[in-house]
Amino acid sequence: MRKIFARLTVLTLFAAALTTAGAAYADTGAMHGRWVARKAEMKKVIAALNLTDAQKTQIKTVAEKYKPEMKPLLKNFRVERKKLAALMNADKIDDAAIRAQVGTISSIGADLAVKRAHEISDLKAVLTPEQMQTLKDSRLKPGVVLMLIARRAKKR
Repeated sequence: MRKIFARLTVLTLFAAALTTAGAAYADTGAMHGRWVARKAEMKKVIAALNLTDAQKTQIKTVAEKYKPEMKPLLKNFRVERKKLAALMNADKIDDAAIRAQVGTISSIGADLAVKRAHEISDLKAVLTPEQMQTLKDSRLKPGVVLMLIARRAKKR
């Protein structure tokens, strides 16, 4: 009787582990599916904007204008985040150092947000009122789409 009970317990635990692993895998797949759908929607919105060659050139100019300002900020942001991770994973936790590091990161993040806001504003100025309305009518945030367009323009 004990052997049967032990085997049932092991089987139940094994089944529970498989179910949990399957659910975690399915959730990851769902998240990936949402990202793929969002990316596809972005491509549709960008295509619907019907950007002219002159607009594409202007967008590239705006993107290149902000690149020298953004690149060092982004690099510094990544470096400071790594320092925070090291502080958080240290053997001895130093509350004051962690708080100071978070302050540094938030300051850099604020600078990045201001620069991005200016860049998005300049990118909006390139679009016609009809194109802006197309952006506003989409479910996506206009700034996100504009930043993607600018990123693509930098690569060309």
